[in-house]
Amino acid sequence: MFNYEQIYYMKVDLSIHAMDRLLSRTGLSLEDFKEIYNKEKILPIGKEKGSSRIHELFYCKFKNQCFISIRDEENFEVITILTNRLLT
Repeated sequence: MFNYEQIYYMKVDLSIHAMDRLLSRTGLSLEDFKEIYNKEKILPIGKEKGSSRIHELFYCKFKNQCFISIRDEENFEVITILTNRLLT
């Protein structure tokens, strides 16, 4: 079960891989991405079974598209950013 309050009151960090994917796939800056989290504009959509990785949906106005961030719930680090195409 998600602890939704914990999600919104955390410091979000990105791995180097996630930072590369953020820029190449969304065009968002790190500041814009962190603002999405700080303004609670994410939607938890799942958790990987047997791990601490959660999937969170967010919308990017710049691309007019939704993306999924995969974040480690234990250290709050975003591991990667996926497009909807990569999930099908």
